[in-house]
Amino acid sequence: MELPREVCERAMRGELKPSDARAPAADDDGSAGAKDPDTVCFCLPPALARGLLVVFIMAGAQTASSELTSLGLSHLNAPFFTMYIHTVFMVMLAPLMALFEWCCSSTASKASRDTWRSTLWLDGQPQEGVCVPPLAWLAAEFYLYFVPANYAYARALVYASPGLVTATFSSCSAFVAVLSYFWLNEPMTGAKIASVGLAIAGILVPVYSFSNGGLAQGKSPSLGVAFALLSSVSAAVYKVLYKARFPGDLSVRQLSVFLTLMGGINVLLGTVPCILLGASGVEESAWSLDPPLSALAWGAILGGSVLVLVFNTSIAIGIAITTPLFISIGTEITIPATMVVDGITKGVVPPWQQCLGALLLVLSFVVLVLAGISEGKAGGHGRARSRTPQLSTPAFSRAPSMT
Repeated sequence: MELPREVCERAMRGELKPSDARAPAADDDGSAGAKDPDTVCFCLPPALARGLLVVFIMAGAQTASSELTSLGLSHLNAPFFTMYIHTVFMVMLAPLMALFEWCCSSTASKASRDTWRSTLWLDGQPQEGVCVPPLAWLAAEFYLYFVPANYAYARALVYASPGLVTATFSSCSAFVAVLSYFWLNEPMTGAKIASVGLAIAGILVPVYSFSNGGLAQGKSPSLGVAFALLSSVSAAVYKVLYKARFPGDLSVRQLSVFLTLMGGINVLLGTVPCILLGASGVEESAWSLDPPLSALAWGAILGGSVLVLVFNTSIAIGIAITTPLFISIGTEITIPATMVVDGITKGVVPPWQQCLGALLLVLSFVVLVLAGISEGKAGGHGRARSRTPQLSTPAFSRAPSMT
């Protein structure tokens, strides 16, 4: 059943709840009737099914971006510049969202422009005497967590191989579990404890293998591991606080404006340090290299930027529709994916220790998925979902998708 254009336009402006945009399902007799909103294909709860889709997109983006970023850094030793370029690309999200709305709307009304303006005030009215909108303050706050996580990850790739960096970074799930318990009051269920335990074991096994020469480790594996751990802790703080700072419904418009603001803040605060690091010789300068960077190097840097944009957007969406722990453990499936890519591109067959670690990580994620399915069947998933911020656009309901 195709929804009217008016319904789609109302949904894009955030004026329509997902339940209002659902098309009626047909009963056994062919008549239109209500379909259970808590089940989708394969008996998966809807939030879990959407979360799985986001995880697979996120894992693919992280795997490819790590490889491209490592390739780019092998030509240009400038982690901060690389992180800066990655973040600048986030500026494009809100304009792209506005363009999409303009293309889908019959008229660009003043009400639509006012709704965009109210997004900066978290869909409230501007307050007298307040110059900086709340969403801008939140973007500035999260930029302080975003920079250490992404810079440390880029710096780790300078010293260690993508496989080792990805494996170490996956310790983020353990930090997220602890922080979620204290900051979000999420209970530590048996499934979560088992999942985190399997994840830690799956991380330690390949790290041990790397330390014993299982694969090419890079220039300084110990420094690479240290920077990857710093990135992991910073990312855990970012993910858990993101969940805590957005306790209500989160629209795609708010998400796009939030990430665009972070990109703009990056331009304001990161441009001078980027130039100073290059001019002082702390990092290689992209504008003064002799010979200049090749098209391959620029392609790796810019291609990695696009994939990092997809990755960061997927993280924000995934946290909103599931939990930080689910997304953190979901990213760990990038470890076996990275091992496969390393084997294809570098011709290296991973030893059995790394295969065992990859299996443990997959089992860790499966435990969380099965726990989510059982909670959904028991009715607990619906109760938990009421405490979980949902993306209030048809892109994340059964209404017409944005993609």
